[in-house]
Amino acid sequence: MILVARPRLAYTGRVTRLPRHCWAVLATLAVAACDTAGTTEAGLALIIDGAATPPPYAIAFPEAVAGEDEREVALTLTSLGPGALELTGNPAIAIEGDDRLAFSVSEPDRRRLAKGESTSVTVRFAPHAVGASTGRLVIATNAADPVVVALSGNAIDEDVPVLVLTLDGAPLGASFDFGSKALAETATTHLRLANAGTGTLVLGQNTNDIANLEGADAASFALTTPSRASLGEGEHLDLELTFTPERCGLHQASLRLTVAGLAPIVVALSGRGGDNPQGHAGLTDASLLDAPDVAIALSGPFPSAATKHRLAIGNLTVGSYAGRVGTYVWDGCTLSRERAITPATAGLAAQLFGAQVDLADDGQTLLVSARDQRKDAWLFGFSTDDEPRFLGTLATLVEAGGHGRGAALAGDGSAAFVGQALATSGFNAHGAVLVYERPAAGWSAQPEAWMRLLPSIPTKTELVGATVDASRSGDVVVSGALQTAAGAPEKGPAEVLVWEAVRTEGVRRWGREIQLGEPDRRTETLRLVSGVVPLDGLARVAVSADGHTIALSTAEANTVSIRLFVRSGPGELWGIATANEAERGPNATLRITASTAAKMSLGPSGEVVFLADLGGVREYLRPTGGWRDDVPRTTLWNVPVFSLLGLAPDASTLVGTDKAGAAWFFLR
Repeated sequence: MILVARPRLAYTGRVTRLPRHCWAVLATLAVAACDTAGTTEAGLALIIDGAATPPPYAIAFPEAVAGEDEREVALTLTSLGPGALELTGNPAIAIEGDDRLAFSVSEPDRRRLAKGESTSVTVRFAPHAVGASTGRLVIATNAADPVVVALSGNAIDEDVPVLVLTLDGAPLGASFDFGSKALAETATTHLRLANAGTGTLVLGQNTNDIANLEGADAASFALTTPSRASLGEGEHLDLELTFTPERCGLHQASLRLTVAGLAPIVVALSGRGGDNPQGHAGLTDASLLDAPDVAIALSGPFPSAATKHRLAIGNLTVGSYAGRVGTYVWDGCTLSRERAITPATAGLAAQLFGAQVDLADDGQTLLVSARDQRKDAWLFGFSTDDEPRFLGTLATLVEAGGHGRGAALAGDGSAAFVGQALATSGFNAHGAVLVYERPAAGWSAQPEAWMRLLPSIPTKTELVGATVDASRSGDVVVSGALQTAAGAPEKGPAEVLVWEAVRTEGVRRWGREIQLGEPDRRTETLRLVSGVVPLDGLARVAVSADGHTIALSTAEANTVSIRLFVRSGPGELWGIATANEAERGPNATLRITASTAAKMSLGPSGEVVFLADLGGVREYLRPTGGWRDDVPRTTLWNVPVFSLLGLAPDASTLVGTDKAGAAWFFLR
């Protein structure tokens, strides 16, 4: 935030036209003076500061410091003929008006100009007092009425202090959020008041009145008192601003800055308190120990309730493996259970229901799949914190094995993607991903899959659709796969297949067309390779919400390797080139000591990677120069996590379950 009492204005000109009969245009675009009858005996054209200017004429001088600065503008007078032009005034060019002493003009070198001849003068603005000045420059000639040039200028004090406000080096905005902090822990930021102008900046008469905290939760925030009430040229003052939550939940206050000569500056402050990590027992049960991957999803804040998030947990072993999905509302402190969704309550015939769950960012749409169901996945809707309601079935006419092992919902809720890990097309079981787009009438229209995303080399690919993820818009879809030849006894290296959407005449299509006349079957845009065979035979994938970063996680001997493929922007490719033009390699590889059961999540702009297993949760932040192999761990929560990871859309909160069935929220 930058505040200036009197900004310096740049020189600007204003041009309007007289009726056409009153002026003529030359090659220089200079304009002649004329008599009232529209006939010219002698004519005058003016060029101001090198620019031809039609009447009415005006000179607006740049701002000047009173008693010190002098601004100059060159004025050229040209005779248009046909007769000689004579300057008849005394003096030749006069200045009139109440503020005439602030302006002056030099004498022309001659008073008589033949047709085509010119003379130049200098018009000056040298103010002696602060404020605006106006005047008139009058040129009397033998060509009818005198020519008048309006003069204006503004004078300021020599010293112009400029207040610049920053928080930890960033410009101060209208609000600042401290994020989430554990109870009794303190978050700190630094407010800087700087004088970027000239002269002395007076902040106030009393240092206690310059910066104050107001509001119901003001006691949870603190600000050091300014040590002085003024700042010299180039000086600054740093104040420490802190937040220490006194209770679980949202805290709000206002920072009011009262600086002499300026309107009060008010900044809204907020922060959330709670245990970190925060555990909630009894959400799932011990039967989860038999499940390969416990699905979990966490939404962003509800549109109508900024503190509420929705949590969904799949438990596919409940009820003799019929399965169940529990939905909950978390307000940052407490977790309230909504009605559980089972195949029976939803009127569905399914087993292993809840194999995968995903929520739209606003928490109003839930996608549920059933493991190895040969067809169908389901969508449920919510109205804020109401109980879930069945929206519709995502059906397909192309049944295949491994249906529902992987599934993802676009963050904006516009598209759903369901994997068929054992799908075939006359070759080996290579797998596929089914695409569903939300109809104009909404998901209740129950659309069928209208596009299948397939590998370009089906005879050398398997398990496409076993793990699936999508960007927030759904324009980038990724799936893990293995480069395994048909009939090969051993699994091949892990890879990522990427399908990027292209819109043509309003229709969105992912990847590349296999052949003309089959728009519903598409192959990948790109293959990202690891060259490593995972010990558990599974390639776990994630794509950032913005679609610019893709992560591939593979279990190796005593480690988990996370390969990161990054692109600089839309239209660019992910990763780095390899010898094979159809493949790309990783920009960086993180090798992390972890179990083969470790689960991964990726931040919304690829700025952070999370890895969790029974040894705890690890956080890795992207360095300023970009991802590299030796990125150090920045955070570790010593809580064992058994499930997959749910990440809030803004990456402020991570959630997972332990073996005892408790959900743990990790606040960042």
